[in-house]
Amino acid sequence: MNKEMKKSFLIEDAFQRIRSQTAITDVQEIVHKFLTREQTYAQLLQAVSEQERKLDGLRKNTEEKKEFIAKLQIEHNALVKGVVQMAQPVSKKPATNPKQGDSTETEIITLGNDIEFLEKELEQLNDRRKKIHLVSDQVGGWANRVVGKLNSQLLMNGALKSGGKHSLVSLFDQITDIVTDSLQDIISNQNSSQHMEDMNMTIAKDFLKDVENEEFFAKNFRVRPVSGVTGSGNEERQSEHISRKDLPVASGGAGAAGGEAADDEDKFNKMMNLEMEEQRKKIKTQRQDQERKKVQEQEKKDKAAAKKAKL
Repeated sequence: MNKEMKKSFLIEDAFQRIRSQTAITDVQEIVHKFLTREQTYAQLLQAVSEQERKLDGLRKNTEEKKEFIAKLQIEHNALVKGVVQMAQPVSKKPATNPKQGDSTETEIITLGNDIEFLEKELEQLNDRRKKIHLVSDQVGGWANRVVGKLNSQLLMNGALKSGGKHSLVSLFDQITDIVTDSLQDIISNQNSSQHMEDMNMTIAKDFLKDVENEEFFAKNFRVRPVSGVTGSGNEERQSEHISRKDLPVASGGAGAAGGEAADDEDKFNKMMNLEMEEQRKKIKTQRQDQERKKVQEQEKKDKAAAKKAKL
């Protein structure tokens, strides 16, 4: 008990220090920032490094174009100066070459436009980098929360696999593993229920073996009752059940009552045979369905095991 109290005190003290340093009062937010700090920092460093590399390339390109512009300006100034000097002693010669001057100015304007376009593109890339970082942070936090809830609600162990530095791929792999394990448990429970049904079918099958026996059929299935003959005196009217085994065969000299009793017995026996045949077919169909389901479940298990082995 003292150990647990000491541990709780240390945890509370740590949270109080964090609150005082960061001004964050939500415990979940503190834990989330702590769990994702390394991942966020690594992604930020990677994005910054990529943008710095692009920025260095743009700066290098800009410097080259600036040097080219400066060189063109020097050549332009020298050209203008030479033309002026040549025009002073000989007044008949043209003062300058308009076509060459126009082409130089056009090239300078084009380079200036290229520099402006590159600066705008750099600004757009920086904005895009910030948005990508924000979305990645949000998705990573959501994946951490999902893994935590799946661990606590499905596995019931409360151990967060999302702790530490993990990429989005590893987090989604953890989610897939947890869901797969839960589905395997559900399939196992269904297989247990299927086993009970198979046991019931086995008992029914053993019972049918006894019922299909000819001796059992002769002893237990009887024809419909035939009215007895009323005797003289105090004898009451009786109704006797004649079994199939003890029923006398009607002779040619028997009366109409004997023939009718034999016909009734034949009809009743045919009906019972039809009913028994239908029951046997029904149970046979159920047994075939059960066997087919077992084969399908076994195939699913084999596929799941093969897929898990590949992972």
